[in-house]
Amino acid sequence: MPYAGPRRIFDTDSHVIELDDFLHAAATDDEAVFLDAMDQQTELPVIAEALDSARGHFARRQSDPEVMAKFEAGLLDARRSGWSRLGAFDPAERSHALDLFGFDYQLVLPTFSFHQVAHVDDDQKLEVGARVLNRAMGRFCADDERLFAIGYV
Repeated sequence: MPYAGPRRIFDTDSHVIELDDFLHAAATDDEAVFLDAMDQQTELPVIAEALDSARGHFARRQSDPEVMAKFEAGLLDARRSGWSRLGAFDPAERSHALDLFGFDYQLVLPTFSFHQVAHVDDDQKLEVGARVLNRAMGRFCADDERLFAIGYV
């Protein structure tokens, strides 16, 4: 039985914990020149070791069912880095996490990429960044009708 049991739950405060290429992967070449690197924003520090660890955990979950089972069993374990949690940055894995939780819907907000875009001193960078952020969020949520991307205007 999923975590939610028979209850209908609409999760309204979920975040994608983006990898450092989240925005650049959604940008055109013309847009990419306006995007600062994620680790340049200072409002929410990006920890390179946590990113590396997250990539490693993800690769092991994808290749080893026993590792995936451990992460599924620890779904509510808040001691892990946000990047290392099940469904943090991969859309298919997020859908799997929703299955385990049993949530009907999930509003998904950006985390690091919001600060990457919102705290710039150039209007064109802000405009392009907001457009790319919204596209990236839409792509993250596109394949699961339960996921709703929160945009930035």
